Amino acid sequence: MKQIIELIIGQNTDLILEWAKKLTDEERYKSIELLKSIDISKDIIKEQPPKEYNAAYYDKYGNANGTITFMKLCCIRTAKDLLLTAPEWNKSFSVVHSYFCKPLFGVEAISEYFKLFPPDYLMQIVTANSSMRDSNNNFRLLWKLYTNNFMPFDEEIFVRSLFIITMFNRDTMKDVEFLKANPEAIDKVLLQFYKYELPVLDISKWQAKDKFVCKKCTEYWEEVFAELINENAITDRNIIRNLLTTFTYNWKKAHLDWHIRMLKLFKPTAEEYIDNQDYLYAALYSTNSTVVNFVVSIVQTIYKEERFDVDSFMQGIPNLFNKERSDKAILTALDVLSYHLEKNNALRQYAGIVAGALVQSSDKIQEKAATLLVKYTNETDRSMLVEPFAVSLKQKAREILQIDKEEVENVSIVSINEPIEYPLNWEDFLFHVGKTLSSLLPVDIDVMYESLIRLQDQLPEDYISQLKPYLKKLQRSSEKDLLFYIAEFFDNWIESGRKYTINSSFGKNMHPLPFMRNRNEWILSKLKRKNKLPLLSSPTHYPFFVHPDTLVLRLFDYENAGEQIEMEDLIVACNRILKVDISEETRCIIKKLKGTYTAAIQYLLGISGTIEPDNDTLYLWGQITRTASPNAVFNEYTKTELKNYPAIMKPFLPTYQVERYYSDCKEYHWDYLLLEDNWNGSHRKTYKKDSYPYLCFYTAYNGFHYYSTTGFLYWLSLVPHYCEPVLLHYIPDTASDNEVIDFAYCLHPLQFLIENQIPVYHGGWIYIALCLIFEKKVSRDLAAEYINVAFQLGFMDTEYLADCIATLIMNNFAPVNRLVEYLDLVVPRQIKEFQLLITRKCIEKGRKDALPTNYKKLVAYYNEICNYLEIKP
Repeated sequence: MKQIIELIIGQNTDLILEWAKKLTDEERYKSIELLKSIDISKDIIKEQPPKEYNAAYYDKYGNANGTITFMKLCCIRTAKDLLLTAPEWNKSFSVVHSYFCKPLFGVEAISEYFKLFPPDYLMQIVTANSSMRDSNNNFRLLWKLYTNNFMPFDEEIFVRSLFIITMFNRDTMKDVEFLKANPEAIDKVLLQFYKYELPVLDISKWQAKDKFVCKKCTEYWEEVFAELINENAITDRNIIRNLLTTFTYNWKKAHLDWHIRMLKLFKPTAEEYIDNQDYLYAALYSTNSTVVNFVVSIVQTIYKEERFDVDSFMQGIPNLFNKERSDKAILTALDVLSYHLEKNNALRQYAGIVAGALVQSSDKIQEKAATLLVKYTNETDRSMLVEPFAVSLKQKAREILQIDKEEVENVSIVSINEPIEYPLNWEDFLFHVGKTLSSLLPVDIDVMYESLIRLQDQLPEDYISQLKPYLKKLQRSSEKDLLFYIAEFFDNWIESGRKYTINSSFGKNMHPLPFMRNRNEWILSKLKRKNKLPLLSSPTHYPFFVHPDTLVLRLFDYENAGEQIEMEDLIVACNRILKVDISEETRCIIKKLKGTYTAAIQYLLGISGTIEPDNDTLYLWGQITRTASPNAVFNEYTKTELKNYPAIMKPFLPTYQVERYYSDCKEYHWDYLLLEDNWNGSHRKTYKKDSYPYLCFYTAYNGFHYYSTTGFLYWLSLVPHYCEPVLLHYIPDTASDNEVIDFAYCLHPLQFLIENQIPVYHGGWIYIALCLIFEKKVSRDLAAEYINVAFQLGFMDTEYLADCIATLIMNNFAPVNRLVEYLDLVVPRQIKEFQLLITRKCIEKGRKDALPTNYKKLVAYYNEICNYLEIKP
């Protein structure tokens, strides 16, 4: 032990290697255990640390940890030895892995050790480390091992190890000096970065040229490249073409934006762009608007050159005309086209492509495109070219093209509430099982369960073997919640009732869909008892509604059969009630019902106006009253436990606010949407109460448990008449830089609402407002469509939704341009008046000291809409 401590204090590579060479296997293993047991503060540092920084003290003790790590590494000879230094919590991560990430004792030291004992585990370590995101192989160590022939060259591993910037561990100028001293590394590694979508968008902390910073890693490399270029350390101009090739990649927008900045660092000449026009114009097909705008800015500098390839440029132009946030680029492209159409008569036969620019809402673009069409196309062709865009043309463009103003037709509403057809035989049932496991639609799942009850007398003798091929899908899907419960049911049914426990992937005490589990038990009980009474909640009409006549008849049949009614089943059936008039026959049957739920059913169906909650039916009443009257206040619950439950006594209308938070380095900020009681579970705020009794479905009973997409949609199908608490539980707290799950929550539920014509009330409009200004355009488009549907079906709350949108925009929750996109839509007068209301509220909420960027656009649109509606501003 004494010798080991002296070596640690001495930190002498030669002495440590001399010590390591002499160790027997037994001594190596024993030394590892001794090194593990060392307490640096007690065994190594035997003096009080200085109050202020002391170079001598740091030189003596500062690298004790690194020395211990290196000495452990010197006790390892083979891959089998790696486990000796692996921690209990991660047996796959040894001290060698750690040293390859951060060689505190130095690169030369390990190289000298490998000369003595060539490793058989080198690529095992390098490969394992390269799969990590937050830490990686130290590039200088890899380069040393490669140049000393200890390992082969793997381009991707080397590039990633160089470009991943771990916290507190890198220095731009040191990297510059290292790369200058190793020009082969520049050619073989540094300049190959364009091939890989590296994690350079992460924020890290490092030593920059002038100070220590916390920034995106892209800025680290921009500084390194700028220094190397200034010192002529990079001479390979092929990087121009290589970067241009990446502009068509389906990579993150911010990553390609970085490639543009990198390309600009190399200051390509006009001649180099001319030589690479094939890749330059291919980038016009990119989905990244920044890339397309950049390409057009280059075209503006070369379009008069003799070798300018106007044909290839024109082929890519139609894709540009569909782009958002590309007004300047489109105007430039039209100027370029105008120049070449005037210069070359042969090109005029293709002038029709200009019509594609009319899809843009910009007055200037429409006017310029219209002018070119009038100048270079004949009247017959022009009429056909313009027809698809005529309805969205602004007045000036109409005048140029001599088109009369046309009325915009309303969006048609698809008919729903059609009766559901159930499988009539076993073959149909098998087909439906396959369909259900593929679609996982709520109606398909419910029909599958109910069909089994109906067809239980038709089961063939080999029904188990016939079902097994269908059930294989249950074993390999990521839709864990829904398929887990379906798997649980079939497992209990066809495997002789073997008890199925909760899936560990849901987490401890996590029970996302209690209704699914409980229904499994009800149906298994029915099959066991040969009971063919239907579930009360099984839908009768699309998309998942229960006709009131059918519900009453089912209740009557249960009572006549002396069968117990499950309260949860009844609550879901009432949640799903189809709001239509009941028949006279049904009115007569209701009078014969004897259950404690009878008064609640009478209230739901409009036969009675009296609310009479008791202990047995309290939760049923809590659901039925809100289902029957979404806007009402029910003081009848004042003396019950439901009085403070959301959405029960009062409509669900949580307060909300936008708060700004800054990163540690104060250079970046995020604006978060925070709901009352932190209903949407923002990590920026503590929870007040996150769960209620699950029979209170309208309170989003299961708290903040995450669903798969289909699981979430199934939950919505259980509360179709008042889904706002559910929607707001999963509303993202930001409108930008979203995770995949946030994108899903602003896409699939919204699509579900539209397809099934589900109205929102009160707080639900906050969800629609966020979707209308969300980062992803598909969500914005769906929100606009939902607003159209709301107007046509008559449940639109214009005042509150406009106020929500204006509040979010004026508090910088999302860019003004996203709202402008909605204001640009060509819509009926009724919706145009709603757009006017939004802009008016934005102006009213404006604060001179905190106006959002592009606020002037909102004022301009307010005036423009006023003029369109012939209203005085």
